[in-house]
Amino acid sequence: MPFLQTITEDILIPLAGVEEDSTFYTYGLDVVSWLSGTVPRPTVSYLASVPVSFPLIGLTQLIQYLIVCCVANLTPGELRSRIAGAIGHSQGIVSAVAIAASATFEEFVDNSRKALKWLFYSGLRGQQAFPVTSVEPSIVQDALGGGEGTPSPMLSITGLSLKELEPHIAKTNKHLPSISQLFVSLNNGPKAFVVTGPSKALFGLVTSLRKVKAPSGLDQSKVPFSQRKPVFSIRFLVVGVPYHSEYLAGAAETLIEEDLEGDGSVVSDLGDMTYEETVLRMVRLMFVAHQKNWVETSLRNLLGDWLRRVEERFAGVNGVGNKPSLLQNFSSLDDPLPFVETFFAKYPLAAEQLLAADDRAYFLAISQRPGQKPVSFWMRALKYGLRRYVDSK
Repeated sequence: MPFLQTITEDILIPLAGVEEDSTFYTYGLDVVSWLSGTVPRPTVSYLASVPVSFPLIGLTQLIQYLIVCCVANLTPGELRSRIAGAIGHSQGIVSAVAIAASATFEEFVDNSRKALKWLFYSGLRGQQAFPVTSVEPSIVQDALGGGEGTPSPMLSITGLSLKELEPHIAKTNKHLPSISQLFVSLNNGPKAFVVTGPSKALFGLVTSLRKVKAPSGLDQSKVPFSQRKPVFSIRFLVVGVPYHSEYLAGAAETLIEEDLEGDGSVVSDLGDMTYEETVLRMVRLMFVAHQKNWVETSLRNLLGDWLRRVEERFAGVNGVGNKPSLLQNFSSLDDPLPFVETFFAKYPLAAEQLLAADDRAYFLAISQRPGQKPVSFWMRALKYGLRRYVDSK
């Protein structure tokens, strides 16, 4: 497959070559040679390591989408138009953004290059920030015997509410140094959480939870409800890096400031887009048309602020002078497409003119304001906006 050859030769092999002095890429990342059999395939443990698995999982996701395009005889944009939305969890967000941003096969290949570079460095910097450490064999055997799996930096707990879980975390943290504290890093549901921290520290939390957990298969049907032991599950995730946690704050800075600096955007640079194109892309990626619902209200308001900026730019050009804004209330954007059509009919030059430098700066500024949901289709806005959004929570 030409796509696989291109990504392997342009991204995976060169990036692994740059890091050849590290211990993470002893077998490189020549995926094409592995599949063709020209070189032996690495061990499962090598492929499962975070620095290697991160880009390979993303590559697999993108290839699956491309195969669907080819089988259905559709361009990426045509297939995208038949899908209500592209959603990714954790690293899957990167593939979802690349897919959502690609209308042609050329764009898909270009965005895949950038996505794979992001995933490569995200895996590498994460593992460098949190090296793999050995856990005493007795602890490993205890965890395996208890059904929790091999200890890792992320522990999934399902069946307890946050109110029930937090006291156990606080109790465990009292016995841990500041550099080994445990955090709830993911809230996957009302009673589904992931706690993050060093493997050995998490095992301490496991032993605390075992004391209150109902044994597997225990019949409590004759026990008064108020006296029953809680039923929940505890399981270490098969991952070697505590993602979604404060432990990787330094790695995130390195990724943003060094690895991806000057790499452009996952989609198109703002300077290559017209004012109309920016608005239409915002609507397409942030508004769920079939549900007539914005991903978040702050994104609707972001579009409103941007439209008013566009109107300021073109009101004089069209000779309309100081007239009241077409956008009197952001509620007009609850269903944005009819308003956007009317707006650009009023200001047709906005469909021809590329963004001015001061308008690009303005867009990035409002994308990064505190509490603003990240704008995930321009990498620079995503990188800095995401940091501000998380800090505001």
